[in-house]
Amino acid sequence: MTEPLYPVTIIRTRYGGVYEGGDWAAFNCDEWDVPGDATAGDPECEAFWREPKAVRVGVGGTPDQALAALLRAVGDGAPLVSGEKGARDLVARSVTGVMHACPAPTSPGKAAEEARIIESAANVARAQVEGIAAFARALRAGAVDRMNEGT
Repeated sequence: MTEPLYPVTIIRTRYGGVYEGGDWAAFNCDEWDVPGDATAGDPECEAFWREPKAVRVGVGGTPDQALAALLRAVGDGAPLVSGEKGARDLVARSVTGVMHACPAPTSPGKAAEEARIIESAANVARAQVEGIAAFARALRAGAVDRMNEGT
């Protein structure tokens, strides 16, 4: 038995499939990690859907079709992180999200506390990217199928 796909975020596409290829998109990430360019203005959105993605995504005419497309992409071993730049971008987005969530420090003590929070988020993001890369290597080597045989 294979592990369930998690997390998944399904959104209505901004341009109804003009750039995206369908009305709905299913991303293999949390809602806050959906790349902003996926729903940005025309140039950014068009470029996002034309170029390799930093997250796995499936597109369809309905939410169910988008999820099915995502499951096919995952089953086909579609890369979650496209190259070293994609991995760096994924870490940067994770850390940037935490930075935006932190209010402006009101004292040196608060600044140090928030710096620790941001450093912790960066470490988590790096570990996630390393885990993703290891999983991708295992997929390519066929080790994932062997790991799932015992479950």
